[in-house]
Amino acid sequence: MAHIVSSRYLFVAALILAVACVASANASDTSAVARAHKPVVRASWYGSDFEGKPTADGGRFDPRSFTAAHRTLEFGSKVRVTELRSGHTVIVEITDRGPYYPGRDIDLSYAAARALGMVRSGIARVRVDLVEEEHPIPAAVLSPSLLFTSAEFVTPIPRRPEGLLIPGQTKPVGFPPQICGVI
Repeated sequence: MAHIVSSRYLFVAALILAVACVASANASDTSAVARAHKPVVRASWYGSDFEGKPTADGGRFDPRSFTAAHRTLEFGSKVRVTELRSGHTVIVEITDRGPYYPGRDIDLSYAAARALGMVRSGIARVRVDLVEEEHPIPAAVLSPSLLFTSAEFVTPIPRRPEGLLIPGQTKPVGFPPQICGVI
């Protein structure tokens, strides 16, 4: 009997150790590639010469969007880019691979470079930090024409038609009682 009890304790201890190892591995960035990037790098930018051309993630390049090219960061990663002299900051999405010019580590779209104030100089020293989105807001919640009680339950806001109230009535006609008074 004592052997069975000690085996159970050993099994539970091994299980706890395994869970702790997995949790500590997941506590840092999600990929080894993300951990390997240097935080302070030289940035350049690219613009209208590449407009409409395919990007490495399968999309089309738009110089007016806040995107960037990086050799190792995962596509779809959001990074905060801070120009070190001015302190200006933008958040861009990695959509392409590059730059392929020696000594440069990130290529920003024209819009991002303009926001950082580096269009004229062409290159700048920047700090690159991964941005982790813990709780993204569903697109439906951002719509002003929607009434919601939680992110999972979204109901359209009813429009007020002409002649909604009939003389002598205290409640609008045709509306369920749970939303009366919301309008």
